[in-house]
Amino acid sequence: MDEFDQTQQHLQLFQGQRVDLFEARPTDHLLGQLQDDILNLRTLEETRSQWPALTAEQCASVQFATAHSLLREIEVLHNDLLQQFAADPTLQYRDVMVMVPDVAQYSAAIHAVFGRFDKTDPRCIPFTIADQAQQHEEPILRALRYLLSIRRQRFGLSELLDLLDVPAVAQRFSLTDLEREQCQDWLQQAGARLGLHAEHQQQQGIYALDGQHSMWFALQRMLLGYAFGDQTPWLGTVPYAAVKGLDAAAAGKLADCLAQLHQLWQDAEQRLTIEQWQQRLLQLLEQWFVDEEPAGQELLQQLRSELVDTAALMQAASITETLSLEVIADAWLAPFDSSSLPQRFLAGAVNFATLMPMRAIPFRQVHLLGMNDGAFPRQVQKQDFDLMAQHYRPGDRSRRDDDRYLLLEALLSARERLRISWLGRDKFDNSALEPSVLIAQLREHLSQGWTLTTGTPLLDALTVEHPLQPFSRRYLQELPSYHYEWQRFYQPKPSETQWPLPARMPQTAVPLAVLSDFVRDPVRCFFRQRLQVSFEFFEQSVADHETFVANALDHYQLRQRLVDQLWSAMRQGLPFDVLGQLTVAR
Repeated sequence: MDEFDQTQQHLQLFQGQRVDLFEARPTDHLLGQLQDDILNLRTLEETRSQWPALTAEQCASVQFATAHSLLREIEVLHNDLLQQFAADPTLQYRDVMVMVPDVAQYSAAIHAVFGRFDKTDPRCIPFTIADQAQQHEEPILRALRYLLSIRRQRFGLSELLDLLDVPAVAQRFSLTDLEREQCQDWLQQAGARLGLHAEHQQQQGIYALDGQHSMWFALQRMLLGYAFGDQTPWLGTVPYAAVKGLDAAAAGKLADCLAQLHQLWQDAEQRLTIEQWQQRLLQLLEQWFVDEEPAGQELLQQLRSELVDTAALMQAASITETLSLEVIADAWLAPFDSSSLPQRFLAGAVNFATLMPMRAIPFRQVHLLGMNDGAFPRQVQKQDFDLMAQHYRPGDRSRRDDDRYLLLEALLSARERLRISWLGRDKFDNSALEPSVLIAQLREHLSQGWTLTTGTPLLDALTVEHPLQPFSRRYLQELPSYHYEWQRFYQPKPSETQWPLPARMPQTAVPLAVLSDFVRDPVRCFFRQRLQVSFEFFEQSVADHETFVANALDHYQLRQRLVDQLWSAMRQGLPFDVLGQLTVAR
């Protein structure tokens, strides 16, 4: 096109003209003055002489916040956004941008805080999370990746329960939530800990167990208990008699799942052609995943299409030899392991994204989270084969310099408010933690360049230190909070309160499990069904190995039991061998 571009003929039309695409921002607040200083490259002396003392309202455009944990950081952000939306009706969800060094670390906390409110709740804030690989976001992909690498898995009890927790897998085997909890209790009580069966334990190098405490071992005990109904050993195996009645259907579904796992474990050892693997993997999707949600169906269809495309690509490359499952699995799932730039970005809600280029576009409010010391600028581990990292030269790319530039971009993209937060206190001993060195430099620059009309230090007015817990009294006195559930703890209790409970008749058929719970423990069932009170204060973690050493709670319970037995023996005047009983207890 250069030969048709008549530059010299049109040059006179642009003489004396300057095209300036920069839009000047108002300088009536701290953020605008800081951005104007960056534009004009002012020094600290020029800044002090350029801007007068600020009021508290003018300082609100820049704010720093500290929290004790990542979850508290997200809870504080949620409170702050609710306050901003209530104060400014013109502020829309799409006007807010939240950026973090690594959004994958914050994904679970974001879903836990922002996703717990129903759409009818006024505290509900729509949000989108960008820059996430589908493998880390979709349960189906995580489960599929686990199944395809089954030869490398140790297959602990917690791994099996996590697999059954995937909704698409639970629907495939018709497992309800109650049946899943029953299977968890049965497997734990029957001794399931590690390994699929004896052959799997030996393949993993665990020869001493010889099938003991495997999933098949526990299932065999459960089926023997259902068949015999007692605990009489049969061929060296003690039955587990808790499986009985109609509840045994859950054991049958669990047996179907373990049979499918055994077949997959055997198939994963083979080396097959591309056409054979294509048929096997399509069958695997049919045998393991059933999703009634449109998003899940779309993902399964996308997996099928990607498998067909991968097989066609390998055939076009004239790959005729047999391949292992690991090779075909990596080629199949490679497109799902990387995140794409347009992934749900600017979708009309509050945007969460990773600090990266093309993210710092103008927003009315920009929030930077996770600006911790050591986390930002981000550290890049040097590779042994990276010669540029070993022999650095001026002009080579530096990740730390890139992050400095990204912080500058984010600062300039904020139009009305910039808010920066980090973990400023240790959650164990409440000791002070320093922010990122870049944030420390920014805070130092602000404290030296601007002053307040009241004479108080500027950083004290800009920084808010939040307490460790969301139910702190500070949220009732000085800090705003929209989590009004915690206010009930501080309300005075009336001297006499009578709340009559009206009678209630069930409108639908009562499930057999609910009726069985009522017959077994009426008081417990009444508290759970009518008062919504649960006596399970915590969920016991699932162990993948046997406990050989007692923890602190076990030691306390043993000592308490011995003390009770000692007092009982003393009241009855009976002898009591303390050392002997202590040895037996240990």
